[in-house]
Amino acid sequence: MAAEAGVTISALGLGSAFSTVADNSQSIILTSGLTIPVLQTVQELDIWGTDINQAMFIKLLSYVKECPRLTSLIFWKSQMPDVVDPEQIPSQLKQRGLKVIRDDEAKDDDACQLDLESGRWKVPD
Repeated sequence: MAAEAGVTISALGLGSAFSTVADNSQSIILTSGLTIPVLQTVQELDIWGTDINQAMFIKLLSYVKECPRLTSLIFWKSQMPDVVDPEQIPSQLKQRGLKVIRDDEAKDDDACQLDLESGRWKVPD
């Protein structure tokens, strides 16, 4: 309904309800089995306490690529790959300036941002 009205949603928190991304990268599948289609008006997507391997991370980035207004993807207390193959990161996300943040302790001073060019996590300056 918000997308049809063009209403911008500043953030959507999935908590630990995130399960996977559909094989076609057109929806997120929650632990309940419900799906979230490509989000047209969300600016930030937050995921908590989830183990994300490299393959799942790339699928999630492919989903994010389809969300035109999404500028931030934040993982709180989630297990993430130490390095992401930069060649698998969609170029559209690099051009869009997507911020991918990992915060293991949910404290501002522990947050790392993914450098989309190198695929490495870095502590912001």
